[in-house]
Amino acid sequence: MENKMSETAKKVYMVLNRFHQSQRALRGDGGLPNVEFFILSGIAMMLDAKSGKKCCVQVLPKADVSEEVGITLGEIIKVTGMSMSAASKKISILEKKGLVQRNHSKTDRRNVYITLTKKGREICESDRAEKHAIIEEIIRRMGEEDMDRLLTLANSVFDIVNEIADEQRKIRGGEGFEK
Repeated sequence: MENKMSETAKKVYMVLNRFHQSQRALRGDGGLPNVEFFILSGIAMMLDAKSGKKCCVQVLPKADVSEEVGITLGEIIKVTGMSMSAASKKISILEKKGLVQRNHSKTDRRNVYITLTKKGREICESDRAEKHAIIEEIIRRMGEEDMDRLLTLANSVFDIVNEIADEQRKIRGGEGFEK
């Protein structure tokens, strides 16, 4: 039985690796370096979440809604896990490329809100449309019933991975995986 489990474990590892490779293949870049595109698309998703728009790529916690429009650098750091310095540098690069803009708060000039420019939004929307078309084609080729089964099983695997990570975090007293 141990050999069977060992072979199954190898298959699981290989399938997870293929999922990772497929994700990289689907990842858009809008002609930008990966980190810049990651931040740009993250800003788009956070702005969508803030406005109550459902985001098709990732479920994000609803950001605090204020009278200001945009995302703070702190919110970007929280979602990306980047340092303040690294995130600020990348935002400056995106700003120079005309993809984002910084807006100072009307009530407190110390607060800066980052928004997408028209060009930045167009890059994100084009990427989303391309991904949506690919996903729809995958579902068409696979069939909705098989896709539903796969999604149910994949979500079970990810839930178990998170449970194990939480258990390990408690044992080590450190961080687990994000849910």
